[in-house]
Amino acid sequence: MLCLIEGGMIILNKIHTGFTKDINIEYGNKNWKPCSEYDVNKLLILYKFKEIISLYEDYNKLIKQLNIEENISFKNMLGEKLYKKKLIEIKCILNNLINSEYKYYTNILEKRIQFTKNFKEIYLCDELIQPGVYDHFSSQTGRVKIKNTKNNFLTMKKETRKKLKSTFVNGRIYAIDIVSLEPRIYMHINKNKVDHDVYSQIKRDLNINASRKNIKLAIISSLYSGSVSTIKKISGLNKQQVLDIINYFNIENFTNKLRDKGEDIKNFYGRPLSQNQAILNHYIQSTAADCALLAFNEVQNQWHDKKINFCAFIHDAVIVDVHPDHFKEVENLQLMFEGILNIELPVSIVRLS
Repeated sequence: MLCLIEGGMIILNKIHTGFTKDINIEYGNKNWKPCSEYDVNKLLILYKFKEIISLYEDYNKLIKQLNIEENISFKNMLGEKLYKKKLIEIKCILNNLINSEYKYYTNILEKRIQFTKNFKEIYLCDELIQPGVYDHFSSQTGRVKIKNTKNNFLTMKKETRKKLKSTFVNGRIYAIDIVSLEPRIYMHINKNKVDHDVYSQIKRDLNINASRKNIKLAIISSLYSGSVSTIKKISGLNKQQVLDIINYFNIENFTNKLRDKGEDIKNFYGRPLSQNQAILNHYIQSTAADCALLAFNEVQNQWHDKKINFCAFIHDAVIVDVHPDHFKEVENLQLMFEGILNIELPVSIVRLS
């Protein structure tokens, strides 16, 4: 794996070089200090840059062709001139990355990665389960995926979550959910005043005679670029009520602004997105993913010296394992704050076990 590390260096793993040891290469601005390690190629793919081709592939081909033992260095096999050429190519790619417009978002990605790397194990019934590895790169919007675990929290049913148990004696498991995250972010970006309960606020503002649940379905469906007929079907609202909600959010105008950006489109935090029919949905979902991860990361940092283990992240919620000494701190949490978007995020706290 090619990994960035702190201090303006890149580690080329020995399986990429044919050396018996890893080697370090300086790659540019030493003031840019990533705080976590990850596959650089994933970053290059996200930003649509040229990938670094593994030296190991060439090395393997030569080993097989020459039918020799794998104890000769890649450098000696190819010759110093060609080897240096490959290293210069890598440095050029990395310097392009470092000096790109995406440096700011890379810092956000590093915070996201570090946040989920800090997750701890937890009991499911009597089995101690691992948090898995969180993938921050491969989804189009930046929503996380979880790999390398047989107990995936993203797909775990609510009934199963209630079977989670604390690793602390007499500890408790809580879920901390951000209230109405996606419509809250959309309204905040559009400079609308946002109440604690977004759905009740819109019900009141538009004087819609329908249940909060149905209004919620209509709002979410509208922000996911649903057609009027689809929103009607999903929510049970009539055509005029649906149109009132669409107009309230000024969805057509916001969507057109996103489309006018062409291929140079990013979420609020700077993550690159691709133009498609669901661009409004992708923009909101992507911005919400970054917002939630950054806000929870800040809370994790504030609680770093407490016996409160973060165990899972589920889109707009976390699961925490809490020692008896800290029940009140978790139960009294009402608001989080995300500084880049400058938004307050109300939370609901539910005890799972």
